[in-house]
Amino acid sequence: MLTIQNRATEAATCGGRECTGDNSETSSCNRHCPHGSPNGPGCNCAGTGYDGTCCDNDIDECATGVHSCHQHATCTNTVGSYRCTCNSGYTGDGRTCTALCWGSTTCPRGGICSSPNHCTSCNTGYESPDCGNIDECATDTDNCHEDASCTDTDGSFTCTCNDGYTGSGLHCAPECIVPTPPLHGAVTCGVAEGFQKYCSLSCQDSHDFAIEPADSYRCDLHAIWHPAEHLPWPDCSGKFGVQPTSGLNCRRRPCRVAFGSLSGSYRTGRARQKNELYYYNDSCAFNEEDIKRDLLRLYATLGNCSAGIRCGISDIDVTCGLNSRKRRDTSRDTELREHSVEFVVKRSALGNTIKLEFVTEAESLAEEPTATDQSGVIGALDNMYFEIRARVAARTFNLEVGGESLEAKNYVGFLPTFDIHCEEGQIERIETFGAVCINCPVRTYHQDNTCLPCPPGWYQDEEAQTECKICPSSGNLPEGCEEEPDHCYFNPCLNGGTCNDFVGFYNCTCPDSFTGSNCEEDVDECAEGIDLCHEAATCTNTHGGYNCTCGDRYTGDGYTCIGIDECQDGTHTCDEHATCANTAVGYTCGCNQGYDGDGFTCADINECDEETDTCHEDATCSNTPGSYTCVCNQGYLGDGNICTDVNECEEGTDTCDEQATCTNTPGGYTCECNDGYSGNGFTCTDIHECDDGTHTCDEHATCSNTPGGHTCVCNQGYDGDGFTCTEINECDKETDTCHADATCSNTPGSYTCVCNQGYDGDGNTCTDDDECALQTDTCDEHATCNNTPGDYTCACLEGFSGDGYTCTDDDECAQESTCDEHATCTNTPGSYSCACNEGYTGNGNTCTERCSSNFEFCNDACYYLSPNRKTFLSAESDCDRREAKLAVVPDLATHQCLIRIAKNKRYIWIGLSDRGPEGEFVWSNGAPLGSFHPWIGLNYPRTDCVAMIRRRGAYRWRVNRCKKRYNYFCQQTAATNP
Repeated sequence: MLTIQNRATEAATCGGRECTGDNSETSSCNRHCPHGSPNGPGCNCAGTGYDGTCCDNDIDECATGVHSCHQHATCTNTVGSYRCTCNSGYTGDGRTCTALCWGSTTCPRGGICSSPNHCTSCNTGYESPDCGNIDECATDTDNCHEDASCTDTDGSFTCTCNDGYTGSGLHCAPECIVPTPPLHGAVTCGVAEGFQKYCSLSCQDSHDFAIEPADSYRCDLHAIWHPAEHLPWPDCSGKFGVQPTSGLNCRRRPCRVAFGSLSGSYRTGRARQKNELYYYNDSCAFNEEDIKRDLLRLYATLGNCSAGIRCGISDIDVTCGLNSRKRRDTSRDTELREHSVEFVVKRSALGNTIKLEFVTEAESLAEEPTATDQSGVIGALDNMYFEIRARVAARTFNLEVGGESLEAKNYVGFLPTFDIHCEEGQIERIETFGAVCINCPVRTYHQDNTCLPCPPGWYQDEEAQTECKICPSSGNLPEGCEEEPDHCYFNPCLNGGTCNDFVGFYNCTCPDSFTGSNCEEDVDECAEGIDLCHEAATCTNTHGGYNCTCGDRYTGDGYTCIGIDECQDGTHTCDEHATCANTAVGYTCGCNQGYDGDGFTCADINECDEETDTCHEDATCSNTPGSYTCVCNQGYLGDGNICTDVNECEEGTDTCDEQATCTNTPGGYTCECNDGYSGNGFTCTDIHECDDGTHTCDEHATCSNTPGGHTCVCNQGYDGDGFTCTEINECDKETDTCHADATCSNTPGSYTCVCNQGYDGDGNTCTDDDECALQTDTCDEHATCNNTPGDYTCACLEGFSGDGYTCTDDDECAQESTCDEHATCTNTPGSYSCACNEGYTGNGNTCTERCSSNFEFCNDACYYLSPNRKTFLSAESDCDRREAKLAVVPDLATHQCLIRIAKNKRYIWIGLSDRGPEGEFVWSNGAPLGSFHPWIGLNYPRTDCVAMIRRRGAYRWRVNRCKKRYNYFCQQTAATNP
């Protein structure tokens, strides 16, 4: 039962249902995160396509550049996502686009590649330039019925009658929806002349109608059920319907009674419906929360809930890995809306079926819901059910998770149920479109959701009671007290007692273990000493019996108990390092030698730590479980209790290197390498002073290693004893061989000769360099080079300024030039040139306009865009008046010129028509239509004149009726350039 508490409320941060009291967020109070999950005071929007505190702001992936569309595709933002569409001339899924055709490459769908990226002669349902699909639904060229929905398909379209209508889609009529069969009843329908359906109701055995139904129910051609005064049709509520007939024997079968008053009735305003959705996928790797979140997204796309009703979805459960096969589950037929085979498709041996179970809910906002409100609640659930069923059938209820689109394969909807909990004395009356609690009437009592009549001798003069009163023996007898009462009717004997009815009284025959007038008292066999437990067992009284449990150190069923030898059967609790001894009353435990404790817990004695061992001071004591060991240390001999030192040096058992000295120590020895050797004493290596840098030779001497030492000899160009060496300076002593135009430089142990700058040679012979002839000078490219002895000079050319090494062009355009004001001055190395601007003609020094007033120059011609709209013939006349013609567009360059001038006008006449023979298009200059023609649409009869039309941001050509009034282009020939 829905309970509304009058408590202080606080609004959820992100809207949605208000929360009561301190319940900031519960299953019945959820912040409204339509595209995310609650996160603190806001929502977690990760991966939803939305942002903002409440995940209610759609992200425009196209504008922010975070989409994955191909460079030749157009990105279109959608709610919560985006769509990629390949541009004209390209084909693909939008994320990958390839050129439609090139040369002899075949176009798709029967097209012919008439020019690069342009296909013609496409199959029916497709159009140039890419043989793309024609959306008949968007262009209103479908022939669907007005009560049907058009769905575009590849090369065609389909028509589906809207919800509430039936037919082929080309013809639709309102559909009669047969309501759910009544509870405990059935409905049988057929077809009658003048009606869509003809139905009659029936109740199951032992059930009757709550309200008298009509003889039959008829649904007319407008989907209206008759007769209206008997709608909605009643249910079969069991033993209800008519007042008992006089003389009816109620002892032999239940009496049927009339309903009690509605003064104490209660109608619930909340109903729920269980649902199951099945999806297929190759793996179960998806995150369950992502699946639940996307189901919430799909739910948010359903139609709005009816006015005055709150709708929702809850209890989402995800199961993946089901065995996928076609099956018929008959166990739930009475709960399903439709009894049909559930198709769950398994595509491969490795496939999986994802099962989504969830509950849709609807709740009336009325404080005291009426039957009409309840009918509206059921209607809201019906709307959700039929919309989901239709979208699953149309393949538009797909999950978008993990970058994949999962298609719904089957949908199962169960019958709606109302949340209703009646008080004692009331029955639940379940109707076709509602549920209500009704008081049991007088002369009845409530039992198992049924109002039963009071038996003879009993009466009840109040409504909503759970038991009857026994009739008085004298005085004014209430109605129903005409007969002797059956004292055993209500089974007064408890705990299985047998009731014996007598005139004016009854008695009970009680089973063993119970006593009392109504067998209400339990017999305590233990307290009265009538139990059969063993003397070593404990007796415990129970309701209607007793239990026997053997005491400690005994085993058995309680009626027989045998003593236990814990030491023998291993049930004792002695430590593993203790000895168990059985006694007459139990057992004892004593720790073994080497252990200490109470016998139940024994710890090892560590003789080494407590220094109670007998090991020698030069031995090592090692503790063992229950004892210890002594081992002489290395370098000593003995049994561990007595140890003596070993002299390894004298006995020759040492391992010192032959170039080392051995020295004995207590318990060992040391080894030290001799002079001239290095190592740890066990291994000694001759020291290579020359290699390791420990020699004493001069840096300009050569070191030679010897056993235990080394020798030093001064290098060539140096003089000394090897330990000290002095350099010989050939340049100062003038013993060098350098040329007069070279420089002598002393080097360690020698010297070098380098020709001076401006000369070339090996230093011993030097000649002057002609840098200008050798092109080794650094003069600017706009300068002249002049050679000098050992050097050169640079001078800038005329028209350049600088020091010769760097020359800058003089920019005459930035200073003063002779160019016309409608010409462009272009600086050139050392000079400049003049060229008339686009739309002007002349030699650059003098320029005149190429087009008349109001005409704009483009692509070597002059064009005028009319601000006014005229028919095709009036547009031709206006162009003639301006000494021009309607524009001729023979190629893409001219087409692009007109697009630039078009100023986003939607329709613009151009000079092309087939007003002569149908289909033979001729330009205003008499030329036939060439290979360039960006058509859109078809050439219908009586549509002879061609206009440019702006569609989806681009201009295409379409044939229209000449009487249409559009803007237009006039074209003049531009004045020629000299």
